[in-house]
Amino acid sequence: MHRFLFPVEVSKGEDGFFLVLFPDVPEAGTDALTIEEALEEAGDCISEALASRMKHGEPIPVPSKIGKRHGVSPTALISAKAALYLAWKETGLSCLALSKKLGIALQTLQRMLDPKHRTHIGSIETVLKVLGARLVVDMEKAA
Repeated sequence: MHRFLFPVEVSKGEDGFFLVLFPDVPEAGTDALTIEEALEEAGDCISEALASRMKHGEPIPVPSKIGKRHGVSPTALISAKAALYLAWKETGLSCLALSKKLGIALQTLQRMLDPKHRTHIGSIETVLKVLGARLVVDMEKAA
């Protein structure tokens, strides 16, 4: 099971800004004047970092344990697309081979995997089911 909740390290810089870094995604980081703003911006930051990894065919890391750190998640759509991306990569199939297996046009699958394309969540769930996976959504109180 993949849960897209990434631990972050928060520190206060000499300039008074709160810096948020992702140990599992070293290219991701953001800062803000308050810790609340920094953590909110961190959600956008991890979404963009994962989108970039998907766009460039790079691996998506498994988040390490949160422990006593803050945890930050990407947007729901990026989480769903990341789940689809991981399920696809686990098949070892090319995008073309997977589209044929699914009986859908290559362009349709490419759009589903495109982090910037607004894909209907039901479409992602359908493909995940064919790949032997399912999408699970969690809800928790905001920090």
